[in-house]
Amino acid sequence: MIKICVSDTGIGLDEEEIKSIFSPYSKSKRGTNNEKGTGLGLTLCKEFVEANGGEI
Repeated sequence: MIKICVSDTGIGLDEEEIKSIFSPYSKSKRGTNNEKGTGLGLTLCKEFVEANGGEI
């Protein structure tokens, strides 16, 4: 087993955002430096991990 831990110092998520964090339809918001995201990255990571027998 391999365990990978990631942390950041971003603006964080509120309770509602946490509940839908892996939803492909979750709404993206501006980052710490006002950068725009698509909200697709974490969903793709989850799909890749699960396709290889892992869990996230």
